Amino acid sequence: MLGVAVSRAARYSVQMSSEHNPSLYQNLSLEEREHSEIEIRGEIPVETALRFRAPALKHLGQHATVPGFRKGHVPQNLLVSRLGEQALWEEMAKQALNEAFPEIVRDKKLTLLGEPHITITKLAPGNPIAFKIEAAVAPTITLPDYRALAREIAREPLPSFEVSGEEVERTANELLEHMPKEEGRLAELTDEVVKKLGKFENVADFKTKLKGQMRADKERKEHERRRLAIADKVVGSAIIHIPRVIVEHELNRLLAQFKHDVERMGLTYKEYLQKINKTEEDLRSEWRADAEKRAKLELILAEIATKESIAPTEEDVKKESGHLLSHMKNTDPARVETHVRNLLRNEKVFEFLEGQGI
Repeated sequence: MLGVAVSRAARYSVQMSSEHNPSLYQNLSLEEREHSEIEIRGEIPVETALRFRAPALKHLGQHATVPGFRKGHVPQNLLVSRLGEQALWEEMAKQALNEAFPEIVRDKKLTLLGEPHITITKLAPGNPIAFKIEAAVAPTITLPDYRALAREIAREPLPSFEVSGEEVERTANELLEHMPKEEGRLAELTDEVVKKLGKFENVADFKTKLKGQMRADKERKEHERRRLAIADKVVGSAIIHIPRVIVEHELNRLLAQFKHDVERMGLTYKEYLQKINKTEEDLRSEWRADAEKRAKLELILAEIATKESIAPTEEDVKKESGHLLSHMKNTDPARVETHVRNLLRNEKVFEFLEGQGI
């Protein structure tokens, strides 16, 4: 079997194609599997494959190294004799599938998630090329009454956000414990000491601002708790069979963030795993349930946004994308814009759900 990578250009051209060319593929069958996954089998006709003989020879010639010839200037008959007809048909198959794949997606009206896995299952020069496509499709989502569920949480009585003098004193003492000792003793709360902690005029100013920050922290934590409770309610009540590829994608994202955080601590990823006596597979296993929940929530929020016609403004997307790109010079602008659009959309959906209690 020969694995074939489908280029992003081919995937993105699905919406650009306007005319169906039935000769690109034949004998197509589609089988639905568990986890919103499908398997497509079919063939590339011989006459279609032959259309890609010249482009395949050109591609192979540009990369082949033949003594006495510059790349791209190897005579075709010499190129075929050195590489073999089988290698030529493999390249023809790749190029033919790159063109056929978006047609199949469009003709079957598929919405794919993630990258498909395409395999050539039968390849013999002069014969139809058999292939198999395994892919995840957008799952069918049965949403609960998300407005009512959000309303239950949003209408819960708010706790007290007041901060007592005792809480302020305790937090202040905890801060002092982390300051350098003075003559072997813990630092005392004086005007000079608090000025070292930040832009504070004196002890009274420090305590006032500390109390305000502690109150804001309580409000923020309650806001996060309610938002998480709404998410748990909606995800737990929705019916959705999440594709495994999406769960794996979320796991990869969590691991990438984890590795970044570890490196910021001054350790290598390998050193940290040894320190906690775990393998990467251990982490993936432990985080899988959370990754699945996050992936479900992302798809559910997108579905709610569609039903409620919720979307960020183009102005906000461009502004936030520009801000991120100014700090990420080598990042693909299109990917950043997609990421920002999703974040802003999700924020608006949560604001909509939180507003159900008003």
